[in-house]
Amino acid sequence: MGGTIPQHLRAGKPVHGQKVLRMARVTGRRGTASEAPTSGAVGVDAQVSRPGSRPLAQRGILLMILSTVAFAAMLSLVKLARRELGAFEVMCWRAATSVPLALLLVWRSASAGSLRRLFRVQRKALLTARVVMGFCAMSSFYIAARGLSVADISIIHKLQPILIAVLAPWVLGAGERSSRGIWLALVAGIGGSALVLGPELSFGSGYAIAALVGTAASAGAHLAVRALGRTERASNIVLWFQLGVLGISVSVLLVRHGAVPLPPAHLVPHLCGIGVAATIGQALMTQAYAVEKASTVAAASYVAPLWGVASDLVIFRTVPEPSVWIGGTLIVAGGLLLLKATRQIQGREDEASDV
Repeated sequence: MGGTIPQHLRAGKPVHGQKVLRMARVTGRRGTASEAPTSGAVGVDAQVSRPGSRPLAQRGILLMILSTVAFAAMLSLVKLARRELGAFEVMCWRAATSVPLALLLVWRSASAGSLRRLFRVQRKALLTARVVMGFCAMSSFYIAARGLSVADISIIHKLQPILIAVLAPWVLGAGERSSRGIWLALVAGIGGSALVLGPELSFGSGYAIAALVGTAASAGAHLAVRALGRTERASNIVLWFQLGVLGISVSVLLVRHGAVPLPPAHLVPHLCGIGVAATIGQALMTQAYAVEKASTVAAASYVAPLWGVASDLVIFRTVPEPSVWIGGTLIVAGGLLLLKATRQIQGREDEASDV
């Protein structure tokens, strides 16, 4: 029986893969004979793996949400450390901890392993702008952490997505235009954030002004991250940002103090935790912007005030007001609206790509 030729081959009948390929041609799907999978599932693999597909869109939102958790933990530790240390000291030791972790990320993501390739970037000017704007944002927020609660900083920082949504089409191109649903998600997030944190705000203080400056600089940094994500590895962007923060903060400390002051021993765990949380948050955020539109990722960040309230409640013993729960409901509703809008946009793009 092993040497018998199957009847469908003797008769010249097409095999299963050929049948599927003919069906694909009749229905107008793209592809050649060399592209037809042996399983007969023509077009399925291409649709799933296509950049910007629905799984990637949802993945970008999830990555940004996880990033906000890491940044909330970092900000809580910064506020504790700022009781005894200056903002640039905290930034210096945060970067000193983050650089080895970022190097590890780059090393693991490299395919060849040569040191030259590990540090290679294509768009040096844009990367420099990202480092400078990121440093300005970080220093402003670290200064603000001395006088504002974690929740206060979170709500002021929620002005950032509005700036991103307005500037993204001009900076990144027409492909970044937001749908009506995403704009509604932004409005719901802003309204919910205001209800959650409005009673705690201290507008008019120098710390609040620093937070506003940090928000504007952060918007520019996020747009740069989105643009860099098209050509650079996420781990490389994180590494160069951490190196830039370390170099600038050390320079500032040398100019101001003539040396880099050593931190008290009891704050070493706090500073190490800041570096670890910051590296994780940066990596997740950078990857989120690499797979999804800037305005969509920014809208997903509206869960951040909830983590800020939780930090104030658990660590700093600040009891939320009743308005917190109403605002929290709005924030969650905005997140659900964002997911729905993203699915609708991707559905229309999928339909258009198959025409």
